Amino acid sequence: MRGKILSEEIHIMNEEFQEIWRVFQESKYDPLDYRNMEFLHDYKRYTQQMNAFDHHLANILNVAFNESNGLDSAFKVLQIFGSLLERPIINSLFYPNYAVLLSMFEKEINCCKKIYHNQKQELSNGCDVLHKNMPFTAGNLKWSQELRDRILGQRTSFKHVNHQALQTDEASLVFQKCDELLQLLDKHDNEIYTAWANNLNFLCESHLNQPILRGDEHGFFEVNFNHQVT
Repeated sequence: MRGKILSEEIHIMNEEFQEIWRVFQESKYDPLDYRNMEFLHDYKRYTQQMNAFDHHLANILNVAFNESNGLDSAFKVLQIFGSLLERPIINSLFYPNYAVLLSMFEKEINCCKKIYHNQKQELSNGCDVLHKNMPFTAGNLKWSQELRDRILGQRTSFKHVNHQALQTDEASLVFQKCDELLQLLDKHDNEIYTAWANNLNFLCESHLNQPILRGDEHGFFEVNFNHQVT
């Protein structure tokens, strides 16, 4: 509902702008008549109205950004406004929100890091259930890839935001934390894969030589499948 109201405000502003621009299209100024101040008068009024539009757009942008329910929606707001963010008035009024955006990303990194450590703790306690119908190795690699995609998706979005507020020492520390978490995930993948690959030859030779089917104690046949070779 709130988004619809803001969209209607922008639509009204667009109609007002078209009307203002029509003044220049339909006006006929004589560039040789230096005594005619009509153009300067119209241009001054046009500039004042553009400044008013910029202030109004900045207010709408701030409201939309503050009501974003996460990083994805916040980046979507920035994408919608696009090059309007480069206008001086809008840029100056929106400037404090870049620090908020960076803080949101840092919280997301901390959340992902907590998920990572919790999962490592679960693995050390013998819990290896990660994905339905996935064996231990594939499930672990799938889990780490999903967490990596979650982080990289938002990290990549920052590359499309070219602003000096994201080039500070504080921003560098946040991005460094992101890189460190990605390195932990890479290390996790390497450990899981290495542990699986080290015993692969022995497991293949010992298990693949066995019959495909085997009978259980009730006389039923079942697949002679061992998750260690997957």
